[in-house]
Amino acid sequence: MKFLIYFIIQLSIVILLVKCGASSGINFSARNLNKLELGITTKNFVDSEFQRPYAKEKISLTSIESTIYYYFFSQKPLGSLKRIDKKELYLEFIDNILNAILFNYSFDSSNDFNLEKRNTLILNKSNKQDIISLFGDNNGEVLLPSNLLGIITKDEYAKNIPEGCVKVMIYYYGYSKKIPFSFNDFIDHKKFLLLYLNQDDILVKMIYDELDTQ
Repeated sequence: MKFLIYFIIQLSIVILLVKCGASSGINFSARNLNKLELGITTKNFVDSEFQRPYAKEKISLTSIESTIYYYFFSQKPLGSLKRIDKKELYLEFIDNILNAILFNYSFDSSNDFNLEKRNTLILNKSNKQDIISLFGDNNGEVLLPSNLLGIITKDEYAKNIPEGCVKVMIYYYGYSKKIPFSFNDFIDHKKFLLLYLNQDDILVKMIYDELDTQ
């Protein structure tokens, strides 16, 4: 399923390429992210404290309807012909209350993470603090149910919720890269790790992938 936000992203990248490597989207401040709290922060608060989102969309992948705020900025690194970095913020609201957040910032390569570390985690034993100790602070979190998972990963991850899970910790890193041997065509590259937790913050399930999407 393709969302309006998806087409906006692709159009922005096309505009960036036409502009010969300038920038696309609207650069936004992330200084107020620490003020956001899932299940408490209201849409009115975000409207007053944050810039206007680059795009908004209502989504109903699950039994609930949610509103997605999307903030987006992209730019080619100086001298690069093969990569477009992204600064993205996704906020999901259900009944005007913040339900999910994801912040992706690929301009800083230190935000990348090693998927192989997941092998250290033990299902039904490792907890949230174990995860943070291993990977560092997560750049996304979701209360279940949520439609946001279907936008940033695949529809099925929003629809199929493991029994007993109440939230998902997200580690995500994404940018656009040039298709080999093409003239000026780019595809999205994303890497993600979804860690499903129960009400006691115990790890119940892991989903991970690294893929290119058009």
